[in-house]
Amino acid sequence: MQTIQINERTGTDGTLNLRVPLGRPDTEFDVVLVVQPRAQANGAPVPANRFATMDAIRNSLADTGRDFGDSVQEIREDRDR
Repeated sequence: MQTIQINERTGTDGTLNLRVPLGRPDTEFDVVLVVQPRAQANGAPVPANRFATMDAIRNSLADTGRDFGDSVQEIREDRDR
């Protein structure tokens, strides 16, 4: 696995476009993307949806037919045993 860190800016439509040359044509890759807003000039963090990454992971798993699991439901089931 290779870690690549880059800084990019979204366009006026709010979309982030990435092109990452890897030098390996016709090769499939598993890609994990973590998006974190950069801190403002005064050092304060930019407010972000803290659940966006988890939602993206959950949606990615659902798209492949896998289940992320619902820990709340599992806790309720354990409690009721």
